[in-house]
Amino acid sequence: MTQTETLDVFLSGVREKVDEALERLTHHDPKAAQLVKLHCFAGLTVEQAAAALGLSRTNAYRLWTFARAWLHSQLADGQGAGS
Repeated sequence: MTQTETLDVFLSGVREKVDEALERLTHHDPKAAQLVKLHCFAGLTVEQAAAALGLSRTNAYRLWTFARAWLHSQLADGQGAGS
């Protein structure tokens, strides 16, 4: 297996774990998951995502802080801790 193929396999596994963690976050806190998707994947700032979701800037940053910590804990243990 070439280095490129090895990297592709690794990244595929990472994408799968991130997708699974985001799915769990969607069930745990749908607004937090929407905020993460808008900020990380659609390229909106937290402020822009807040406006799109009808959240205050302060609440959006609180939710962003929670979502980052929650996703980190899910991804750090390899399998996710559930909700």
